[in-house]
Amino acid sequence: MAEIRFNIRPVIIQGSDLSRVESSGDSIMIEYNNYYPAGRLVSTYRIEAKLDLSNVTIHDDLSVSFDYGGIQAVRAHTTMNTTVQGYNVDKTLMRGNDLSIAWRQNSDIGSMFDSGWISVTTRPRQHYIVPPDGSIKIPEEKAFSWLSKAVISDHCDVFVGGTVTNVIPMYQPNGLRKSNEWKAVQFLKQSTWLRNSNNWNDVGHERIAYIGRDNTGQTRRRQSAIWKQEGMF
Repeated sequence: MAEIRFNIRPVIIQGSDLSRVESSGDSIMIEYNNYYPAGRLVSTYRIEAKLDLSNVTIHDDLSVSFDYGGIQAVRAHTTMNTTVQGYNVDKTLMRGNDLSIAWRQNSDIGSMFDSGWISVTTRPRQHYIVPPDGSIKIPEEKAFSWLSKAVISDHCDVFVGGTVTNVIPMYQPNGLRKSNEWKAVQFLKQSTWLRNSNNWNDVGHERIAYIGRDNTGQTRRRQSAIWKQEGMF
């Protein structure tokens, strides 16, 4: 198991800080929490982009190869809304490649909306390979621009790329006897240490992708005459 993550870089031009920024696989997104009056949450706006990502392959050594052609589509919508508040907001979603208007709506700050996915012109795909637990450099580009205009306005440009990282999830396979019961070290937020050459070394973290693999890992179990990486406790 491995996952590639594209770097996302929001640039706030005006207004509030973002409540959430996320990049995962072929998507990136930002979120705004909207309060009216001050201190009362009435809606959450999510603005996202879908990446033109294809032929994603995880290799035996956990390196990941893929083809990438930029931004494929953009979307703006509410993930939480309430009722009409009597305060209208002019919302504009712009494509990043040419800043053309992809979608615009004037509606109440507490109302639901959804632009749907709006296509963006992609470019010829390039092939990339990211080493396990490593990063590579790729060109950075503007994914979209968002403007929420009212008495107090929010304006943010969002860039994607620059780097792509291959993230390999880890786990802690061991258990600890505590209060007369066995508990997973992972959920206790502790680890397993081994004394070697007068030094304590952390040996309690393993790659999820290698669970059960022959002759790998620092914590192993003997099965059918072969040492295998121990699974989760």
